[in-house]
Amino acid sequence: MKIVDYDGEHYAILVNKRVLRNANFNAGEDVYVVVLENGLLGVIKKSSFKAHLKEAVKHGLQERAKTHTAPSKNELLSSAEESLLNKILSHRFEDRTPSNILNRLTDAEKNVLKSLVNRGVLSVYKKGKYKGRGVYVVSKDIYNLINPFRPKNDDSRISQDASRRSAGKRGEKPEDAVKQLNAKGFILISGDDVAKQVSQMLHDKVKRGDVVGIKGFDSNYYIFTKQYYSKLYNNISNYFENSNRATLSELSSALKIDEHACKGMLAIMLEKGDITERKKNVYELV
Repeated sequence: MKIVDYDGEHYAILVNKRVLRNANFNAGEDVYVVVLENGLLGVIKKSSFKAHLKEAVKHGLQERAKTHTAPSKNELLSSAEESLLNKILSHRFEDRTPSNILNRLTDAEKNVLKSLVNRGVLSVYKKGKYKGRGVYVVSKDIYNLINPFRPKNDDSRISQDASRRSAGKRGEKPEDAVKQLNAKGFILISGDDVAKQVSQMLHDKVKRGDVVGIKGFDSNYYIFTKQYYSKLYNNISNYFENSNRATLSELSSALKIDEHACKGMLAIMLEKGDITERKKNVYELV
């Protein structure tokens, strides 16, 4: 094998045909070339890339489980990838159609998006009312690693009644908010300054995924411990599977969940693409 000049921008590697055939490669086949480390390249068929990636991720997670260490966001996402995901998630779920998103991206961002789709981080959901056009959905594991306090700049899709009865008050102390979170598993914060201080105090827990939160379209912050979030998520998902659709007040009443916490969960589930707003204030599983 030998590396030779191909043109002004490319080199070519001459490979013995028998070697390629033995590795089950065919002439003209599309491949990825991956830099494994200095002095070592890997060649992977595009047709089997997802299967190899899935197996590699599975193996990596199994190895990390032995040391109880979860992969960090920086290990799984580049800054360009995280920036693009945040850009996509800044749109309403129903507006995350390929045609709408692609029209807003630069050529460089389109290449990043293609890579995310190939890796399974992004996929296009094409069921229900999205059967024709489809919408981009972020994998749940990756979504949970992204900054939970991302600002919103749109009107609320969830009833404003709970906001008007909000327990969060201006001037609340961040130390008290954190104590309440630890005690009850949930807090609602109405001020940006306090939310910023709480976010800084909880930085390590947020990074580890022990705290989950979102800034709602009503400008309130809904923050959960992972344990309480998981409990509510399962309860709400089961309710939707059995009842098909529900309003905020129906969910809160049936599941005996604080209405503010229920509203925060719906906001997170809407952004993740787990549920959709079938009509005003009526939600159902995607």
